[in-house]
Amino acid sequence: MQMRHMNKRGVCLNYKQLIYQLLFNYNYFNLDTPPNTNHLPNPIYINLKLQKKGTFIEIVYPTKSSDEETIVKKRIVNNFNVNPTFWIASEQVVPPTLDFESLFKSPFPEQAVRHNETFEKLEVVTNTNQKILIDVPSRPAAYTLEKLNLKGKPTLEQLFQSIPNCMDYKERDKHFKQGGYKLNYQSGYAPVEIQNRHKDPEDYTKKQHFIRQKQSQANLNLKRTCGVSYVKKSESEQKDVSHIFKKLPPLVYQCSSGCQPIAGYDEAFDNLFQNLLNGKNLIVFTLFNSSDESALREYLLFPHLRNKISRERVMMARKFLNLWMLFQDALCLVIHYNYDENQLLRPIQLNEQEDIKQQLVDFICESEISICLLFKKSVSGRKAFLKSVGLWNEGNDNSSVCTETQREDIQTKFVISVPKVPINSNSTPQSLFQEFTNIIQQQENYVLEARSQTQGPQTEQQNSNNEKQTKKKKRAKILSSTDVRKDGGASDQLINYLIKEDGNHNINTCSIRMEMYVAEEKWKSANDHNKDLLNAFIKRVEHHVTSSYLIKMMNKRFKANEKGQDYIIRRSNKIYEIPTDNVQIKQNKKSINWTSKFTPENFTNLQTYKLSKKYQPISLDILKMKELSFLKQPLYCITTRDSFAFDLITKVTKVKLGDRLVDRLDFFFEPNNCPCNFKSFLPMFPEYQVGAHAYVGYFTNEELLQMEKDIYEMELKGFDGHYLPMTAQISHAQSNHHSSVRRTKFFFGYRYMWTKCQLAEPHSMVAAGVRRDVSAPPLWMRNLITKLENDNVVPKKFINSIACNVYHDGKEGLAQHFDDAVRFKQPIYTIRVFSDCRLSFGSQFYGFCNGAFAVPLPRGCILCMEEGSYAANAIKHCVRPCDMTGKSAALILRQMHDQVTQEAVKYDEQVDLPCHMSTLSVEDNAVPFGEQKRLEAELLS
Repeated sequence: MQMRHMNKRGVCLNYKQLIYQLLFNYNYFNLDTPPNTNHLPNPIYINLKLQKKGTFIEIVYPTKSSDEETIVKKRIVNNFNVNPTFWIASEQVVPPTLDFESLFKSPFPEQAVRHNETFEKLEVVTNTNQKILIDVPSRPAAYTLEKLNLKGKPTLEQLFQSIPNCMDYKERDKHFKQGGYKLNYQSGYAPVEIQNRHKDPEDYTKKQHFIRQKQSQANLNLKRTCGVSYVKKSESEQKDVSHIFKKLPPLVYQCSSGCQPIAGYDEAFDNLFQNLLNGKNLIVFTLFNSSDESALREYLLFPHLRNKISRERVMMARKFLNLWMLFQDALCLVIHYNYDENQLLRPIQLNEQEDIKQQLVDFICESEISICLLFKKSVSGRKAFLKSVGLWNEGNDNSSVCTETQREDIQTKFVISVPKVPINSNSTPQSLFQEFTNIIQQQENYVLEARSQTQGPQTEQQNSNNEKQTKKKKRAKILSSTDVRKDGGASDQLINYLIKEDGNHNINTCSIRMEMYVAEEKWKSANDHNKDLLNAFIKRVEHHVTSSYLIKMMNKRFKANEKGQDYIIRRSNKIYEIPTDNVQIKQNKKSINWTSKFTPENFTNLQTYKLSKKYQPISLDILKMKELSFLKQPLYCITTRDSFAFDLITKVTKVKLGDRLVDRLDFFFEPNNCPCNFKSFLPMFPEYQVGAHAYVGYFTNEELLQMEKDIYEMELKGFDGHYLPMTAQISHAQSNHHSSVRRTKFFFGYRYMWTKCQLAEPHSMVAAGVRRDVSAPPLWMRNLITKLENDNVVPKKFINSIACNVYHDGKEGLAQHFDDAVRFKQPIYTIRVFSDCRLSFGSQFYGFCNGAFAVPLPRGCILCMEEGSYAANAIKHCVRPCDMTGKSAALILRQMHDQVTQEAVKYDEQVDLPCHMSTLSVEDNAVPFGEQKRLEAELLS
């Protein structure tokens, strides 16, 4: 077989002599047989990347001296102009008899062929956060089952038969069985036990990779609902790069998470609700566009900007019920109050003899308490929606009962015990799985045979029953008239809209996020009694709104949608709009300490205010009068919150690292407001330490700029195929004309499997999913580690794996996850570069909501997640896109356990490398080794 190489000048060379000289002349191994590493004096590693127009090669012999390695590398590249994607690496020094110049510089003339290398456009982000297009070598299209003329879900044998250069997977399994690999690495390290204790018990029953169980592990159970929150100013300064990056947005903390339920105030709060929101006093509010919470946070954080953000108009209404026409997507409605020493909340008391505009603006700017409603289009489950507004007919949920009864009958008649599979020294995960499957199949056949014998004479009746059961199951997915309560107050138009015989589980809604907001300094200075009262009152407001007001509002909205614009115009006169342009904004505001003591009697004789003058009705330009379809969106109060529950206490101390004086930031929970699962950590962290600390100011700006330059060069090399294939794992976004890179995960030293597809590989349990098939760390990374070791930032000889997560445009973050203790020895270090960021803990759902707490990561900081700590072992962390304002990157410095890395090296030498060698080919229809593994994993997953 003739192997050819295309260099950057378009010259293809014969590699047959090169390969044989390197492998045979130095007595390593024969190409036709897998290596026996027991007889190898120095193992050699070959990785060959095949492309349609050539085979690219680079040869590097890592030595003990990084300078020697660099010299060798430069010599190869300069003399041969190679595109470095083929590696031959050995731990021995460069063989002195190998003449690089004569071997590489002069191609054999009779074998030289011209080719034109093809490129494609890729959008990347520079270090100044600018998007540019660069040329990168064209990537071959991903191989798919359809491309291999395989449809449906073929077997593994069919897959490999369709691949012309298929891996010798039988030899792979043979070598794997002979290796004696461990399959359980989860004992002997304390953080592993800590993480297991905080795992959702249901995860133990799932048949999946234990790393997937870790990734799906239950977070701290922070059930959110309506509460009291405050907006905290952003800590971000973007030091030295503020001309490039915007500051991070402010954060919201639902500070009422630690409040206690308060009894005996329900009737009192009902009186207060009637007084404030049901006609006895004016409701003063503002309305402005807010597709997310950014405008709302700015509005609440800077009172002097409120009139500007609300477009210089204030609105008034008598009843909350009259606001139904204002509930629409991307709007924010803020109702304002002040703290009152006698009745907790005080509405506005206008003096109509004085300037009304000035009074309204002053009241808005001085308001310290507000009820905010944020509206957004969303999708909700029909049943969940009906339950939320009290329209679900609980007594008619027969379908699920029928299904459960049927399931119980089957289990009663045929009880199947869990099979016991014999295990011996030759057992593998595949053999055990196959044995287990065979036993299950035998028992299933037995059950089917028994059922056919007992029900044989009733075949027609059985078929009829099956059809009925199928219809019932289908019927269970569709709402009917019997599922909706007729006595729930819903109009016929609303009921007809909710009942759809289309089998759709979901319903489009206008979701309402209702929350009470207060000033941060006022909340922190208030006594616990006032905090509990405010929290209890807003929950009572939510109860009234969801139990009765939403139904009435939806009835009005559906009727208005049917009647048209005239109906809306006639009813808009119950909302008044007062322009507040050219009004002086006062900076000084009154301040009252929130320390009063209240009893239920405080809420009996409440003040009322009657409006005597008539004001201009609301202008309808804020309504989408041309499209009234928004009125048909049912209203749904959601429980998710884009906020955190615990505002950490930060302690700053000066420490000396090497010859540098830096700030050390330690983070603590408040003792009376900490997570419910923190108690077990108190013996090791008695001061309620989170278990993460950061060093700020260790790097100079010049050092950071050089590090960022090195990372950018590393990115370009990754796009150009410089590293081993699994080193750079790139996430793309495709547009019409080009693709743009969103996130790249670089692995050096060792990598770990983390995607669902990777973890589905046949031997993914080996070495806990750790592999060594990645490039060695670049010289600048090794120099960085040496510097950190010399300054006692990290322990000496501790780091053996470096990952670099580059968030190119800041639009794609990192999902919730653990740094699994089975793989990684703690502590774990992170260096943040390019721009400020945050690390969020305990976030839930795809939208990163309902977080527990966040740790700031300013540019250049070094974060350490401590061994055995709460932050590292009891709660997942993530990087949210909203916590980046542009390009950002993290260098993650970790140690992988010795037992894991030793297994990874052995697997790489004895199993992966021979299997890789068996796929080498220069045929146009050849499938690279990595693609073959991916296709196999997709079938197995």
